[in-house]
Amino acid sequence: GWVAGNPGLIMKTTNGGSNWFNQVSGTTNSLQSVHFTDINNGWISGSGGKIFRTTNSGVNWTSQSSSTAFDLMSVHFTDNNSGWAAGYHGTFLRTTNGGTNWIKQINNVSGTLVSNFFTDSNTGWAVGGISIFKTTNGGTNWFSQSSGTGINLYSVFFIDNNTGWIVGDGSATIKTTNGGTIWV
Repeated sequence: GWVAGNPGLIMKTTNGGSNWFNQVSGTTNSLQSVHFTDINNGWISGSGGKIFRTTNSGVNWTSQSSSTAFDLMSVHFTDNNSGWAAGYHGTFLRTTNGGTNWIKQINNVSGTLVSNFFTDSNTGWAVGGISIFKTTNGGTNWFSQSSGTGINLYSVFFIDNNTGWIVGDGSATIKTTNGGTIWV
């Protein structure tokens, strides 16, 4: 497993978290999110629109051009090519080639997106503030879903296109079993 933080901190464990060792990121930027698709391939996003990729389990990290200067709070991939990054001012980026090119997705979101999760190359969710957004076309268009609560939401995770959880303020957890139509 890996964790990321300030300033430019990347740490890795190979024994379930009993021991952690530093990896060299090459940046002093705040790193917000880390996602690996397998033991070798991973990405990290952070402040100033920074995105880094490794193809050797974090031994080396390479900077990728994200085409934004806004902080990127979340990065998520469904495979080694298809990925998304989300952040401040409704910034939402997509790559179909492992991050060689990141393309800004036009959307109707203006707040900060702090977490995104995709179950396949088309279906995904993003959360930020009290908002939940869903896409069914890879992030080109987004529509709102009602959480049924007024709490700030921080992280979203799905196990398939129907079942997922979101966590927020005060240890709140909401769940859906129908793709987000209803959250309980």
